[in-house]
Amino acid sequence: MSIEAASNLQAASTNYQVAIAVAAKAMNAQRDQGAAEVKMIQAAAQTMEKAASAIAADGSLDVYA
Repeated sequence: MSIEAASNLQAASTNYQVAIAVAAKAMNAQRDQGAAEVKMIQAAAQTMEKAASAIAADGSLDVYA
């Protein structure tokens, strides 16, 4: 194998490793964003449950609290 071929092979390998690292980072960011969205939905559901319980308990909802 010539020096040029070895150099090209090493460059291709490095480019591949960088591409894989970038893809992994993007996937991790999407996973984290999805987890944050799930937490927001769960918090909204809990808030609605509390509001529904308050309305059911005394027929009114304190909107100033």
